[in-house]
Amino acid sequence: MKSWLFTSSLLLLVLTACRQASPHDQQIKTLKTIHSWAATAEMVGEAWTNGQIPNQYAQQTLAKSQAEIAQARNEITDTAISVQIQQLDKVLAQINSDIQQQHQSAIAEPLHQLTQINQQLDALIKQ
Repeated sequence: MKSWLFTSSLLLLVLTACRQASPHDQQIKTLKTIHSWAATAEMVGEAWTNGQIPNQYAQQTLAKSQAEIAQARNEITDTAISVQIQQLDKVLAQINSDIQQQHQSAIAEPLHQLTQINQQLDALIKQ
């Protein structure tokens, strides 16, 4: 009897562990990844604006953020969210361009847009 109970418990544990995440859960996980990289980009933009980090570090981090977000965007199935992620990519490209050209005054508006996008992503994740 104990052997049967142990085997049943083990089988249940294995089946539970092997369960695939629902499409909604997968989308939330992807949104969290995108949000994390977008928040990183926001912190880097703010740090660069305040003269706390060098141009090269800011550019490399923003490029990495863009690459990771682009990869994650391929997993998003919701069209409205995809459009929002495309807007995020445009904002990150603008921030990176401003940093390359050392336009500290020009970065304020795209940073503001990035903050708004991050707030929207946070709201989507919490739904």
